Amino acid sequence: MNHFIWIGIIVWGVLVTLFGMGTLTSVDSTSLTAQMPPHDLAFLVACGMLSCLIGALGLTGLLHRLPLFGEGKK
Repeated sequence: MNHFIWIGIIVWGVLVTLFGMGTLTSVDSTSLTAQMPPHDLAFLVACGMLSCLIGALGLTGLLHRLPLFGEGKK
């Protein structure tokens, strides 16, 4: 795959993670009420970090060992 696609996946993961963290830090400490439920925040942060990991693995070429992404030995 093109390296720009993997870089785009990493950037998307960073944006999703920053959105989750930004929502998490915008919570008022006195009332402890968030704009979103806690499971949504955890989902945003975890999926954003997972997307960054997948992008980094794809960028380094480590995903070509998997039959789904690689050429495969014939």
